Amino acid sequence: MRLAGKVALITGAARGIGKATAGLFLKNSAKVCVLDITKDELNATHTQLSSGHGKDNVTSFIADVTDDKSMTDAFKHTLQKFGKLNVVINNASILNESKMEAMLSINMVSCYTL
Repeated sequence: MRLAGKVALITGAARGIGKATAGLFLKNSAKVCVLDITKDELNATHTQLSSGHGKDNVTSFIADVTDDKSMTDAFKHTLQKFGKLNVVINNASILNESKMEAMLSINMVSCYTL
């Protein structure tokens, strides 16, 4: 992959596919901003990625993909930290049929608004 020097913003990055994707980008010399709504998990992921790939290559931001201001602030944060943004990976999702409106908002609507 040609990711060296690229900057990626990855939603849903505190665990699972998002976290793995951040690690893959970092292994290929990219810089990443990891986003998630879960503060404790995000902080742990940030610490782990920073210790393995350098604190200058990783930043994190607590964000809700269903909230426009939250996402605008996340983009601003990434640009302030790294000076550019090349890749956006909208990985955030939930599976909770009892909260159908939230599930649709996170899994579908955020893809459009992001």
